[in-house]
Amino acid sequence: MTRAGFGETAAATGADPARLLAEKAASNPLRRFGNAEHTGLTFAWIASDDSRFTTGASLNLTRGESVFF
Repeated sequence: MTRAGFGETAAATGADPARLLAEKAASNPLRRFGNAEHTGLTFAWIASDDSRFTTGASLNLTRGESVFF
């Protein structure tokens, strides 16, 4: 979805989609995009006994970017 979105933006502006992706990845604290495996690992941790002391937490899966509601 991310690649498709950047592709649409690139097509609309005449920019290079690979450059747009690289710039966006470089602008966040982890310097990369996450993938389905990262999300799955988080869900697996939540379902495991390793998370037994975690209650009422909100996990931010945005590669270090702040999210405000």
